[in-house]
Amino acid sequence: MSVPSDSPDATNIDVLLEKHSASIKSITTIIYASPSVVIPEWWDEIWTLRYILSGRGASDDQVAKRVIEAIEYRSKNPFLHEANPQQQYPADRAEQYQFIKKYLCAGRHGYTRDGGIVQVIRSGISRPAEAVKAVGHDLLAEFYTFNNECMYRALDEITRKTRTLVKCTVLNDMKGMGYGTVDRAFLKCVGASSHVSEILHPQLLARTVVVHPPVFFKMIFGIGKHFMSRSAVERFQMCNVSLREWKDITGHNADQVFDFEQIPWFLGGNCKLHPDIESTLCIPPAGNLQTTPIPLPK
Repeated sequence: MSVPSDSPDATNIDVLLEKHSASIKSITTIIYASPSVVIPEWWDEIWTLRYILSGRGASDDQVAKRVIEAIEYRSKNPFLHEANPQQQYPADRAEQYQFIKKYLCAGRHGYTRDGGIVQVIRSGISRPAEAVKAVGHDLLAEFYTFNNECMYRALDEITRKTRTLVKCTVLNDMKGMGYGTVDRAFLKCVGASSHVSEILHPQLLARTVVVHPPVFFKMIFGIGKHFMSRSAVERFQMCNVSLREWKDITGHNADQVFDFEQIPWFLGGNCKLHPDIESTLCIPPAGNLQTTPIPLPK
């Protein structure tokens, strides 16, 4: 009998490790027997478990191939070794990454009720098209991949501390988005990092909730989904009402998913993390009351 997704056993790491112990042992044997793979010291059964849970019923051999692919990708891209839960950028890339951030209004903002991290994106007032033109496709895609790796490390840290499998929830606020904001080059960058994330970060994303969608959102999504990974597309949800009235596809209402004292004012929360709505920035560099695009970097 399957375990309901909202059952504590569905996210209890120790229960899951026991349930999948035979597959974990089998997959571990396969990857250690691969002559071309150097297993990182930090790789363990919890990392393997995430691949099993995202395997969609795949065999142990198939899951092992995905694990090996992830290990080899990280080995070939050593900048990922610098990833950390605090999202501090590596010295040789810090200047470039900080420059990219000036075009994008996005950041972590509190936690969901189950302990997962909330990532807020104010895409309606960001400058994605200009970011691609300024730094190019490859560097921007790399920037997103590094940030995803940092998020994954942060979630892994929480998971190990609480013994509960936690994921990221993205709140994408599209308020203020104009038709001209939609940029295929930027969608390709996000799509590229999405496909890399499917290799590197199983069980990363709980949901993406689009808040304040513009009337032309279906057109955006129709284009964007062709660049994104299957798992990312499946986790998209629309919020055509206020976030407080939204209901998750699991059937949970907004108050069961979110602590609204950790949700920014512009999304309908009463944020206690940044209590002064006018003088503090929930998601820099934009003010909480800002509805126009952020200034371009000089």
